[in-house]
Amino acid sequence: MISIDFKDIWQCHTLDLSMDAIIPKYVQLEIEAITSTRLLEDLNKQVIHVHAQSQEDCDKAIHKLDVLRKYHVSPLGTKDGLVH
Repeated sequence: MISIDFKDIWQCHTLDLSMDAIIPKYVQLEIEAITSTRLLEDLNKQVIHVHAQSQEDCDKAIHKLDVLRKYHVSPLGTKDGLVH
């Protein structure tokens, strides 16, 4: 168990996708292992609470989540979820 000294919130910003569609549980566990963080989902608000021992670890986890969101392929087949 890690000591929680720093907290941050990552917002999913999807309108029609579930959080699990973008960040499956196995990916969440991998991010936690790589960044030494604890990620807690709030599916109703589409946010993930990031808990860590340092701000640097929080920032690393947020960055990895941002990359996943950026390169997630939407059901429409586009990377950003927009029809061009």
